[in-house]
Formats: sequence, C-alpha cells, structure tokens
Amino acid sequence: MTITNAIISSPAMTVFYIIVTLCVVLNLIAEFSRDIMMMQQNSYRNDRYRRWLRSSGDTTSYPRLIGLCVALLALVNFSAQIWGMLLIGLFTAANAVHLFTRKYKKPLVWTKRVKRIFATMVGITLVVEAVVALITRNLMLDEERGPNRPGGCQ
Repeated sequence: MTITNAIISSPAMTVFYIIVTLCVVLNLIAEFSRDIMMMQQNSYRNDRYRRWLRSSGDTTSYPRLIGLCVALLALVNFSAQIWGMLLIGLFTAANAVHLFTRKYKKPLVWTKRVKRIFATMVGITLVVEAVVALITRNLMLDEERGPNRPGGCQ
C-alpha cells in the first residue's frame, strides 16, 4: 500500500469527504432557495422568471463562472483527488455563506407551494445523483465486478 492510498483510506479522509459533502448540500440548499425566491417574486410565471434571468446576468456572474472553473479543475487527473475535493469544498462553503448572509428586499416565504417546488427540486437532484453514482461505480469495476485495480477497467 502506498502512502497516498493509506492517507486516502484513513478515517480522517472519511471525515473530510463528509465535510465536503455537507458543504455541497448546504450550497445546493442556498442555490435552490434563491432560485425559488426569484421564481416567487416573479409570480411563478416562467416567462417573467426567464426575462429576469436574462436581464440579471446571474447565469454568467463571476461566482457561477468561478464555480465552473473549480468544477473543471477538480476533474483534472494531474493531481490527487484530495485537491479537487478541497477546491469543491472551499468554493461551495464560500458560496453558501455568501447566499445565506445576503440581504434581499423580499425574503423567501415558505408557503405550501414553495415547499412542493423545493421537494421536487431535491427529488430530481437525488435521482440524477443516484444515476450518476451508479454509472460511475459501474465504470470503475473490472471484468469480475471487483474494484478498479491493475488489469481492471481503467
């Protein structure tokens, strides 16, 4: 076992992965809440929401573009996996703090409709993540359905 494998399989890494996952989940909650709030302020009308989205420049804002760069850097195979996880964890934590501490003219009102929309967003996200996890897991198995190792699927 190499030193890198010993570090990655340590209990400290498990805690690190859990912390990064929590940061990502908090960021998703903040992003979803903000999106629903803007939808609510546009009277739940898709045309008004799309018009606001085009005029606000939110789809090409610096935080979103930096987030895309962070995600792409995390996918690079030239460095250890821990660096990609660290980049994602730091960015999502900073973005979540920014969105949760930001002051809005009209805050989100958690009506029954908002709760249904939020639950739908979370449900769709979980389904997509489960599919991605299954596909990724299957790609990392060798011919004998064992974990990726020398001679397995690379």
